[in-house]
Amino acid sequence: MCLTGYFLVSSRRIMGDSLRYHALNMGGASLLAMACVTTGAWPSFFSNFIFIIIGSWVVFTTKRAYVRAKIDAAIKRGSNPETNWAPRPNESSSVLELAAMK
Repeated sequence: MCLTGYFLVSSRRIMGDSLRYHALNMGGASLLAMACVTTGAWPSFFSNFIFIIIGSWVVFTTKRAYVRAKIDAAIKRGSNPETNWAPRPNESSSVLELAAMK
C-alpha cells in the first residue's frame, strides 16, 4: 500500500497532500505494524506507528478544514450554518476552491 501511494504520487496520478495518499500510507503502515508485532520487531513497529499518527493528524486537519470551508460557504450564501450547512446536490467544489472562497 505504501509503495502504491508512492507510485501514484511519483506518476502524478494523485497529489502528495491528498486524503487518498495518506489513507494508503496509513493502511500500509498499519499492516506493517501488525506484522512487526507478530515478529517482535519493536523498533520497526514504533516507526510505523509514527507514520500512522502523522497520517491520522493530516486526515483530521484536512477534514476539519473541509468542514470549515463548507460552513464558511454556507454563511456567504446567506444560509444558517447551524441548520443548513450541507452542500447543494449540484455543488461540485473542491476543497481548494472552497478554501479560496474565504
